Amino acid sequence: AMKSRRGIPAYAGMTGGGVGHDGMGAGAGLCAIAVHWGRESMGLEERIMAHERIRVGTTKGGPMLPDIDFEACQAVRAGNLVFLVGLTGFDRDTMEFVGAGDPVAQAEKAMENARALLGEAGARMEDICKITTYVTEREYRKDVYAVIARHLRGVHPVSTGLVVKGLAETYIDFEIDIFAVIPDERSASR
Repeated sequence: AMKSRRGIPAYAGMTGGGVGHDGMGAGAGLCAIAVHWGRESMGLEERIMAHERIRVGTTKGGPMLPDIDFEACQAVRAGNLVFLVGLTGFDRDTMEFVGAGDPVAQAEKAMENARALLGEAGARMEDICKITTYVTEREYRKDVYAVIARHLRGVHPVSTGLVVKGLAETYIDFEIDIFAVIPDERSASR
């Protein structure tokens, strides 16, 4: 096994997952990594951490990087942690873009997608801890944050907002990264 900087074995092995029949879709791959913590050095027992990859697929033939076979997923659940793909105006099922030239429509679609992907990972909107937003014009911030505020009322995540020169495609004006932590009392039920 590989060793971490503390000399503790970092993993014991992996098993692969698969791709759903529709490429981005219905199937979720699992990647299990066995982590062994030295009982003498840490006082902890052996445990297994499974990384569940949700909506596994490839960029090949899709709207983004269609000539490259970049394998990715739309969400990862690692224990209590949930990481979402950068969300914008893409419909998560059809991969059609919603709101070209309209950052408010892109933000609305992104937040709808966030709710759905978090649900697929066993999380809720109130589990969101950190967001990072990207807009291509400073004046878009007020309008997109109004959308985000409506969807995250009462959640109080930490937030970083960036104004960037451009995003992956010229018609994308807004993107959001979301990290969530599922409370322990709900996490065990999965």
